[in-house]
Amino acid sequence: MSALTSRLGIRAQLLVAPAVVLILTAILGVTSIRQLSASAEMATQSAAETTAVEILRDSNSRQFEGDRFQNLALQSPTQKEFDDNRAEAADVMKESADGFDAFARGARTPALRADAEKQAALMRRIQSERERAFALVHVGTPLSAEGAKIIEGVEALIEQADASNDALVTDEQKITDRIAKDASATAARGKRLVVILLALAALLAALVSFAMAQPLVRAARRLLAAAGGISAGDLDQDVNVGVGGELGATAEAFEDMVAYLREMELAAQRIADGDLTADVEPKSDRDALGHALRGMTLNLRAMIGEVVATAGTVSTSSDVVTRTSDESGRAVAEIAGAMAEITSGAEAQLRMVSSANESAAEMSRAVDASAEAARQSADAAQEAHELAREGVAAVIEATTAMNAVRDSSRSASLAMTELEGKSGQIGSIVQRITEIAEQTNLLALNAAIEAARAGENGKGFAVVADEVRRLAENAGGAAREIAGLIAEIQSETRAVVAIVSDGVARTEEGTGTVELTRHAFERIDAAIEKMNVRIGEVADTAREVAAGTETLRSDLNEVAGVAERSTAASEQVSAAAQQTTASSTEITSSAARLHGTAEELQGLVSRFRLTA
Repeated sequence: MSALTSRLGIRAQLLVAPAVVLILTAILGVTSIRQLSASAEMATQSAAETTAVEILRDSNSRQFEGDRFQNLALQSPTQKEFDDNRAEAADVMKESADGFDAFARGARTPALRADAEKQAALMRRIQSERERAFALVHVGTPLSAEGAKIIEGVEALIEQADASNDALVTDEQKITDRIAKDASATAARGKRLVVILLALAALLAALVSFAMAQPLVRAARRLLAAAGGISAGDLDQDVNVGVGGELGATAEAFEDMVAYLREMELAAQRIADGDLTADVEPKSDRDALGHALRGMTLNLRAMIGEVVATAGTVSTSSDVVTRTSDESGRAVAEIAGAMAEITSGAEAQLRMVSSANESAAEMSRAVDASAEAARQSADAAQEAHELAREGVAAVIEATTAMNAVRDSSRSASLAMTELEGKSGQIGSIVQRITEIAEQTNLLALNAAIEAARAGENGKGFAVVADEVRRLAENAGGAAREIAGLIAEIQSETRAVVAIVSDGVARTEEGTGTVELTRHAFERIDAAIEKMNVRIGEVADTAREVAAGTETLRSDLNEVAGVAERSTAASEQVSAAAQQTTASSTEITSSAARLHGTAEELQGLVSRFRLTA
C-alpha cells in the first residue's frame, strides 16, 4: 500500500482517509437507522399496550361510578334526584361496557379478547338487573323485599366484575412488561452494534491515515533536513525523497536550487580571492542573487580603480597640508593675545551690572511684599463681602421658611378644626350603629323565640337567629369601642389645635426678627463693598510699581547677559585659538601618517586583478 500511495499526489492521499471514514459512517448510519426503527416499533407496541391498560382502568372506574350513582338513587329524597342519579348510573355503565368492547377489539391474544367481551356483557347484565330494582323503587318509602334481593344480586355481580377486571388488568400488564423488556433488549443490542462499528471505523480510519501519512512525513522530513542544511550554508544535500506528485516536484526544485547556489558559491569564491575578472550571468530577470552578485563585481572593479587613483592624489595632498598647517599656527598665536585683552574688559563690565541688578532685586522684593499685602487685604474684604451676601441669602431663606412654617401651622390648625368636626360626625354614626345593633339583637331574640315555638322544623332558623344575635352583640361592642376612641381623638385634637395656634403666633414673631437681621446684613455688605474698592486701588498701584521694577530688572539682566556672552565668547575664541594651535601640530603629524597610509593602500590595491 505504501508503494501505491507514493505514486499518488498529496490531494489524492489526503482524500483517501475521509473517503474511508464516509463509507464507514454510511454503514454505521444504515445500521443505526435499522436499530432505531426496531426500537420505534417496540415503543409503539408498548404505548398501545399502555393505552389498553388505561382503557381497562377507566372502564373499571366507570363501574365504580355506576355503583355510586346506584346508592345515590336509592337514597334520593325526591323523584327528580332519583331520575337524575338513575340516568347517570345507566350512562357510566354503558361507557364501561363500551370501554371493555374497545379493549376486546385491540386485544393481543384470543384469551384477553374473550375475557374483555365477558366483562362487557357482565357490565350490561349489572345495569339490566339494576334497572329491575329501580323499577320497584318508590321515592320516600323503603325498598321492597324483592328490590332488596335484586340489589343483593347486583352487588354479587359487582364483586365478580371486580375480580375479573383485576385479572384482566394483570394479564394485560404482563404483556406490556414483556414488550418493554423486549424493547430494552433491542435497544441494548443496537447500542452494542453501534459501539462496535464505531470502534472498527475509528481503527480503520487510523490505519488508513497512518498508511497515507507515512510517505508524506518521510519526504517532508528529508526536505526539511535539506532546507535546514542549505539555510546553514551547507550545499552538500541529498533531496531524493522517493515519492511522486507534488513532493517529488518539490524535491526536483530543491536539486535545481542547490546547483544554482553552488554556481553562485564558485563565483563568490573567485571574487574573495581577488579575481575581479569573473563574469556572473543571471539565470533570468527574476534572479535577484545573480543580478546582485554581477552588480557587486562590476562595482568592485570600478571602486578599486578609483581607489588606485585616489591613493596617488592623497599622497600629493598630504605634503601641501603640512606646509599650510605651519602658517596657520603662527596666525592663531597672534589672535590669542588680542582676545585676552577683550576678556579682561568684559569681566569688569559684568561686575558693575551685577551690583545694579542686586539693588533692583531688593526694590522688587519690597514692592512684591506691598502688593501681596494689598492682595491679601482684598481677598479678606472679598471673603467678608461673600459672607455678608451669604448672610443676606440665608436670612431671605429663613424668612421664606418662617412664612412657610406660618402657613403650614395655619393649615394644620384649620385641618385639626375640621378633624374635630368630622370626629363629631363619626360619633353620631357610631351612635346610630349602636342603636341598630341593639334593635338587631332584639329581633334575633324574637326570632329565636319563634323558632322555639316551631319545634323541630325551626331548629335551623334558631341557629341562624342565635348567630345574628351574637353578631349584633359584637357589632354593639365594637361600636362602643369606636365611640371611646373618637372621644380620645377629639380630646387630643383640641390639644393639638391649641399647640398649633401658639406656634403660629411664635412664627409671626420670628418672621419679624429675621427681617431685621436681613436689613443689618445688607448694610454690612454695602460697607464691605466700599472697602473692597479702596483696597483694589492700592493693589493696582502696587502692581504698577512692581511692573516698572520688573522692567528695570529685565533690562539689567539683558545687559548682564550681553556682558557674560562677551566674556564667554572671548574665552571661547581664546580656547579655540589654543586648540587651533594644537590642531595645526596634529594636522602636520596626521599629514605625515596620511602619506604613509596612501603608500600602504597602493600596495593593497595592487593585489586585485582588474583585467584578464
